[in-house]
Amino acid sequence: MKYLFTLCFSFFLTFSFSQSNQYLHFDGVDDYIQLDSAAQLLANTNTISMAGWFKADELRYGAGMMGIRGNGSGTGGFYILQLGSGALECRLLTTTGLHEVVCPAGTIIPNQWQHLALVYTGTNLRMYVDGVQIGSSSASGVITSVDKPFAVGKSLEGGFNFIYPGSADEVSLWTKALSVSEINDMMSNELLGSEANLEVYYKFNHGFPAGNNTSLTKLASETGNGNFDANLLNLALQGNASNFLGTLSTGVQAISFPKIENKVSLDPAFTLQATSTSGLPVSFELVSGPASVAGNQVTLTGAPGMVIVKAKQLGNGNFSAAEEVFNQFEVVDAVGNVPNIDIRNPLNGNFHMSTFGPIELAAIVNIDFSERFDVNQIHFYVDGEKVGI
Repeated sequence: MKYLFTLCFSFFLTFSFSQSNQYLHFDGVDDYIQLDSAAQLLANTNTISMAGWFKADELRYGAGMMGIRGNGSGTGGFYILQLGSGALECRLLTTTGLHEVVCPAGTIIPNQWQHLALVYTGTNLRMYVDGVQIGSSSASGVITSVDKPFAVGKSLEGGFNFIYPGSADEVSLWTKALSVSEINDMMSNELLGSEANLEVYYKFNHGFPAGNNTSLTKLASETGNGNFDANLLNLALQGNASNFLGTLSTGVQAISFPKIENKVSLDPAFTLQATSTSGLPVSFELVSGPASVAGNQVTLTGAPGMVIVKAKQLGNGNFSAAEEVFNQFEVVDAVGNVPNIDIRNPLNGNFHMSTFGPIELAAIVNIDFSERFDVNQIHFYVDGEKVGI
């Protein structure tokens, strides 16, 4: 139901190695993930590494695959992006300047999973593809920036649109220089998440593959107790692209719990919808907010506020418990959500006319939560008398 307002106012108002079955696909238009202020995790250390699995949909100049770049002050950069014809630009920016390895054309092969690892040893910058060193250069210094974000699927540089089309999995950041044997081991085996000097680790094992995952807003890190969970930005999170894809491991189940749209405090009770990949029934629980949950029915109390509901499936002899999915929506005060009025002509205060004649009346009006509220009429009053429309 839309809520309509009339305004009245006056002028005075499955793959090789350890690339796991699940992964995240980026559409190459605007999808990416971002961990804010991630540079602080690598700052002032002279041994750092970054690794992950990638499968590019196509070769694209400027496709930002992963790294720390831009959107912050100070010295710091550590990233990988594509150049023309599958070449790679691998850069480290420290207190001693820019250090770079450029991998040749054909390094990136479209539609093929490849493991990428960029390693800074304190004296060298080295780039590995599928466990093989492709290039190296001398390097020194440290990153000093603490406010730059880490991103996958985009190279965050102001004024440019370095977007990556393809998939990613098993991305990690380290405050150590990974050895060749360590790189090859992580290619063959998933990390535990407790390895020494492992700062951030995204397994991408989320959601219902190709299902409706629109309630998910974060990509969980296996490290940091939730502090290093990244923001999922601009992904559709439903269907066969711009979503979590792949297949679940045997005995594993996931929940699809579509995003709940914002409600108005006067709305009637409504039914929750969620499914599990196992086919087992999903149950719901109110976490917080002005509502109650009974079975799959949500009843609003009539008060405004944020509501959080949890979906869960505890498993059985064939399936382990599903990862719980949290869905949140805002309940908006049906009376208190009033339109925002910006009177443009005439402006407040006295005004003068050189000759007597009509005056243009102009105002810009909008309203918060426009998906639920409309402004359908505007009325102007002069000395208590309605004029104009």
